[in-house]
Amino acid sequence: MATLTLDGREFDMDDLNKEAMQNLSAIKACDQKLEALRSEQVIVQTARESFYDRLNQQLPKSS
Repeated sequence: MATLTLDGREFDMDDLNKEAMQNLSAIKACDQKLEALRSEQVIVQTARESFYDRLNQQLPKSS
């Protein structure tokens, strides 16, 4: 028996209606998207830092 815990309350998954299951599915999809965006943010930030470092190396040392 699978259970859902929400705000400290437990619910039997078999007792959830169709709309509740759809909302739960949507929440899971949102969580997955947020995690993917966090990962993408790390990648983009790392790339930005690399470009910054490369630009800094290409510019004259004194201005």
